[in-house]
Amino acid sequence: MTAESYDHAPAPLETSSAPPHNIEAEQALLGALLFDNEVYHRVGDWLKPDHFYDPLHGRIYEAASQLIISGALADAVVLKTRFERDPGMKEVGGAVYLADLMREAPEPASAGEYGRLIYDLAMRRELIRFGDEVSYAPTRPSPMTALKTFCKAPNDGCSLWPNRAAPPRRSNPFTSRSTNRSRSPRPPTSAAAACRASPPA
Repeated sequence: MTAESYDHAPAPLETSSAPPHNIEAEQALLGALLFDNEVYHRVGDWLKPDHFYDPLHGRIYEAASQLIISGALADAVVLKTRFERDPGMKEVGGAVYLADLMREAPEPASAGEYGRLIYDLAMRRELIRFGDEVSYAPTRPSPMTALKTFCKAPNDGCSLWPNRAAPPRRSNPFTSRSTNRSRSPRPPTSAAAACRASPPA
């Protein structure tokens, strides 16, 4: 199965006011990761938990990454105990969601494409957030002021700003028993921190 042929019940339609995101791409990447842990070594250098729009998906990716880095297996069975009490997991039907992700996983070879899509959408969300901050400023900022705004957080890790250290909805589409719920977007990623590593061209 390839990125083009990956298919399951579509996620709820996005509204025009929703930030750019692709829930199915996140599900595909996670499924491939749990099916083949080697996927992490293709995307782990630049794809971070905060790049996921869905907070639950970010937590799944983070937990799987920690296990893989430690040399342990990360699959639906292993992660089940970690997420049994996770409120977000309960909202999608419980830990069976992890098994569903693995069962519907695309070919691991296509995981990099999904990772790049997730990363690019995260960057778009951050640029929109940054643009909104600038547009709401009392006066149009100078380029230097804009740069300071961009790097204002102490731990943003903006490599262009000196003396700042770099910091180290959802319904289950796999079962008709799911009920819709509102989707709370993950807090925006710092553009500066996110840009310190980028996916390969």
